[in-house]
Amino acid sequence: MNRNYIQELGIIAIASRLKQLTEVLTKDMAKVYSELHVDFEPRWFTFVHLLKKEGKLSLTEISRKLNQTHVAANQVANALEKAKLIETSRDRNDNRKRLLTLSTKGQQLVEELEPVWKGVENAVDGLLKEAGSNLFEEIEKIETGLLQKSIYERIRENVNAEIVSRVKIISYKPVYKHAFIDLNLRWLEKYFEVEPHDKKLLFNPDEEIIEKGGDILIATYLDEVIGTVAILKVSKRVGELTKMAVQENLQGHGIGHKLMESAILLARNKGYKKLTLLTSPRLEKAVNLYKNFGFSESHEPSLLLNNLDRSSIQMEIIL
Repeated sequence: MNRNYIQELGIIAIASRLKQLTEVLTKDMAKVYSELHVDFEPRWFTFVHLLKKEGKLSLTEISRKLNQTHVAANQVANALEKAKLIETSRDRNDNRKRLLTLSTKGQQLVEELEPVWKGVENAVDGLLKEAGSNLFEEIEKIETGLLQKSIYERIRENVNAEIVSRVKIISYKPVYKHAFIDLNLRWLEKYFEVEPHDKKLLFNPDEEIIEKGGDILIATYLDEVIGTVAILKVSKRVGELTKMAVQENLQGHGIGHKLMESAILLARNKGYKKLTLLTSPRLEKAVNLYKNFGFSESHEPSLLLNNLDRSSIQMEIIL
């Protein structure tokens, strides 16, 4: 059998592969109905079979039992009602609730299709035996796994890990000055007023940070500067984190976490015993990040606290 490109791609194309398989099976099922001159669509099967089993159900109950959205279930219901295969009534206790049952025509059609559906069941069973597959057991395992953690969450975790693995943390050089300014100004302007002391540090990083014994770390991704963090030297034993920023379209991938790890490692290597920082109660994600690294409330002397007007939380970590 010649492999198509979707097959060659393997598991990365799982959604496309399953969609193609579904389309093949649905097309053949439609062909069976057509040859029998039965006006019935494959997508109606589970809906009709459920009504055959349960008798009368609300649309909400049907969508829940079939694990469909209310919109999708409503579309099938409207198509079946147009084909006169179901009837609609209202709940006596709640006139807003739409109750659905098979019509006489629908019941007759179900009887006509029973041997067809049994033939489908036997054909699929035979195919699975030929393939030596426990497909439905495997599907149930996959569904259980997705209930525990969605594929969206799994993809996000792995995409983040791939992006972070390509992020490099390097020491500041004057060539990065404009990127350092731009990233931090964008962040400050989004949440606060840019205060004079912010400008003093940002526009003069060599004089105000590096030459006073501090450090700046730069995060790059695909050779572009996408993050910064600075450590001000408060004393021989204490450093103060500031000017931490990550490019907006790359936030949420763990780059801030990698910058924090690098900053803490640098502080330890320089002999600091404690790191402090100022953050805002408005920045919940930032506060949570710092807490996850072990930062707690602090009253340690700060180089920034008396120079900034914005409301701040002071935090520290013992190294």
